[in-house]
Amino acid sequence: MKRRRVYLKRITLENRILLLLSQYDRYREEYTVPEILSQGGMAKELVSRQNHVSRAITDLESKGYLSHRSSHVTGLDRKRRVYFLDHNGLDHTDRLIRELENKYLTVRTNEGSIEEWDLKKSLRTVSKILKRKVEMFELVSDMISKNEIDLTLIGGADLHRARLEKTIPRIKEFFGRSKELKLLEDNIHDQDNRIISVISIAGQGKTSLVSKFIEKKNEKNVIWTSCNTYMGPNNFLNEISLGLRSMGGESLFSYMTSEGRLDLYDAVRAAINDLSTTEVILVIEDLHKAPNDLMDLFKAFKEAIIEGDRKVRVIVTSRVRPPIYTRTEVSMRRGLFELELQGLNRPEIGEMLTSRNQPLDDIDLIKEVTCGNPLALQLYMLTGSVDWNDARFSLDRFIQEEMVSQLNEREWSIVKLASLFRSPVYPKAFLQLEGVNERMVKHLIDRMLLVEYPNGTCFLHELLKESVMNKVTSSETRILSAKAFDHFSTRGSDPDIVETIHFANLAGKEKKVRTYVLKYGEYLACKGYQQVWDIAQLIDDRDLKQIDRVTKYLIGFESSVLKDDLVDAKEMLEKARSICDIEITKGGDEDWNLALARILNRFGELARLEGVSESAIKRYKESLAILRNANDQMGEAKALNNLGVAYLERGDMRTALKFFKDSERILKASSDQRGLSHVHLNMGVIYRSLGKSYKALNYLEKARIEAIGSGSKTLELESLYDLADLHIRTGDEIEAITELKTCIIGYQDIENYRKLEESMRKILSILIRKEDRTTGVKMINRFLKGRNRRSGFFYRRASAEMNAEERSADLFLHSMRSILDDDRNKAKQDLRSYLDWCSVNMSGDRFLDNTFEIGSMIKPMGTEWMDILYDAALSSSKLYDAVQPQVVLLIRWARKKHVNNGKKKMMLKKAISLSKEGGFATGRKKAEKLLSSLNG
Repeated sequence: MKRRRVYLKRITLENRILLLLSQYDRYREEYTVPEILSQGGMAKELVSRQNHVSRAITDLESKGYLSHRSSHVTGLDRKRRVYFLDHNGLDHTDRLIRELENKYLTVRTNEGSIEEWDLKKSLRTVSKILKRKVEMFELVSDMISKNEIDLTLIGGADLHRARLEKTIPRIKEFFGRSKELKLLEDNIHDQDNRIISVISIAGQGKTSLVSKFIEKKNEKNVIWTSCNTYMGPNNFLNEISLGLRSMGGESLFSYMTSEGRLDLYDAVRAAINDLSTTEVILVIEDLHKAPNDLMDLFKAFKEAIIEGDRKVRVIVTSRVRPPIYTRTEVSMRRGLFELELQGLNRPEIGEMLTSRNQPLDDIDLIKEVTCGNPLALQLYMLTGSVDWNDARFSLDRFIQEEMVSQLNEREWSIVKLASLFRSPVYPKAFLQLEGVNERMVKHLIDRMLLVEYPNGTCFLHELLKESVMNKVTSSETRILSAKAFDHFSTRGSDPDIVETIHFANLAGKEKKVRTYVLKYGEYLACKGYQQVWDIAQLIDDRDLKQIDRVTKYLIGFESSVLKDDLVDAKEMLEKARSICDIEITKGGDEDWNLALARILNRFGELARLEGVSESAIKRYKESLAILRNANDQMGEAKALNNLGVAYLERGDMRTALKFFKDSERILKASSDQRGLSHVHLNMGVIYRSLGKSYKALNYLEKARIEAIGSGSKTLELESLYDLADLHIRTGDEIEAITELKTCIIGYQDIENYRKLEESMRKILSILIRKEDRTTGVKMINRFLKGRNRRSGFFYRRASAEMNAEERSADLFLHSMRSILDDDRNKAKQDLRSYLDWCSVNMSGDRFLDNTFEIGSMIKPMGTEWMDILYDAALSSSKLYDAVQPQVVLLIRWARKKHVNNGKKKMMLKKAISLSKEGGFATGRKKAEKLLSSLNG
């Protein structure tokens, strides 16, 4: 019976180490041994990472196969731990060699035929060809590729070439990065860019990207070398000299083997000559590991390349911005190109998850947590769940070992403080720490642990944030928060004041918290900073004066209004009114009358929100009377403006205009540009409604100029938004697009995502109608990219919770991109995500308004798209307890002309059934009437 052939399989790293060490047993008693017996030397020889070799050696020692001792190593300045086979290891290796000798592999003979040989015959034949004894390790490591051996390549320089090609990492899985690959492709052929630097934090995929690029280009002339802490200039030059020689470059090899003292600059010139003539791509991996003397060689190398006129192609990868050049050189000097690698984007993450059969339901959460870092994504996929505690543990260990373990005490204090910051800060924010200077902060930026933005601010890399924050103790939090408070308290913008309050609270500065909350709380709560009210509630009422208690309730009112909790808002005002009435009855001074006027003004706003215009007008008039009595002209002007808005909402344009003009007269006398901008904005809206476009344009332009003069970016953008709306109505869509683009950029800068979304709605509606989908997709991609760049920053902004407006805008933009790309399946999924979010966070009326606005936008794209929208909206509307949204959508959909009668009847019957169940009489009547007309 013929024996079944057993073919060679992958040889484990442990077995390769045993085969390697079996060749060096003769050095067991030597005083000085070769570098290859150390962990670093083995890693270099085996083309493996040193931490992988270290783990394998630990396993082998635990099995009793290896022993170690400290010894002098050739070429190194201090002792290293070196390893030898024990008796058990020698016996095991002998058995391993005998086992391997009987394995089969495919062989291309010198005659060109393909045969199946065992390794024993292969080893004997190769030894004959090379006229020397070849060990098993050399055969399996240097000559066998993919369980095949080509005897026609064995010998001389071709062996060197085969050896060098094996050092290029081969990537099994690779996702996305098309843009980065294109950048490498463009710049590798650009005469002006001779050195390409790929930098990022650990685990971001630098090696994978460069390896994939080499593979994609199918480059044959490549030398790939990795730096390590024990590699000196001679080691580096010797290594690349062999590679260059195998590809026809003799200059460096001749120089390195010549007699006489080595001059590094002559060697550099020889290397550049070879690189140019052979057109080799030199890849230098892990440049951050290079010791100082090797880094000096690279600096000389860089200067010679840039100053020369030869075409040389060098790619370096590093976890640190390489010190061989400066940022100024990258931007101003030809010859250098830097690619800072970011995490994978959403589609690339989706591609990666799909390849592992992982669901895409939680892709947005996965992206937020992993920041698109390929390593973090792999750890997540090991758990297969968003509850990734196991992955978090592995990721924390990786971050500790690979990113922060080398930090000194002061750098670690910077990183811990950075983990507490919720938004980017300027480097001087860290100078509050003892012994810290800007050079240390810059070092962390160069290591990309701190991400620097174009405006000069920096923020802790999101991947590190949670891991580092969990290591900050409560006592450290108080100390560091006090330092952060000292920084923010010297600044004056709205977000800075919010951060001042936040860090005063964390630092336990109760008096400071009370002072800042009472001074700025009402204004900040009105601006949407909900955390201010959360902190205000921690202040004990017994520590407050009566007037301060009124202020606290007004903060609560503003917060409740923003949460659309009008019942709670009314309760806050009633409490504040009660205190005022008591104090005025006691004979309180004029300040209490002014406080009452403020409260009445808020009652008016509340009535407007409740849709009770008469009540709103009554409250505003009461407030106006008090303010006139007190001769508070600025308060009077504000009350007049509020009355104008109330009448405007009632549709009484003439009365509204009268109140606005009265307010305008007072504000002109006081030169209050901000107030005038408000009033002129309202007057512009009235004239637009009346169809008086010229007057509307005049007042809106006035409002914009006054807003710029007052420094109010919000008012400036609001005026510009209304101007764009006016230009759309008058048919000047080109001007409207220009204005809306400015609005989008502005609203993104001030983080007003609701208005950003509204601006995008308008501009995309125009582009869809003009069938300019390409521009629409480009715009959406640009803004999504800009937001992803700060990956997660907005989720930790001043509100201390995920910003609802931003989430809405993100989901809306994603859905619009899939619609403009004409990807129907993706669009349905994205619309569902967006409308699901709306149904959870918005009232039913607002949800329907959003749905119908999108419908008006995409109507030009055809009836199929309307069906996709209504199907997604109907599904999301079921999240409401009330039946009204579902019923309204069913009736609205049934009224569409393109829907066939059978489907219309089915939808209307469903609407009638839901209306009866939910007591929605109006919906039932409309559905019955429409169904009756269809049946008739």
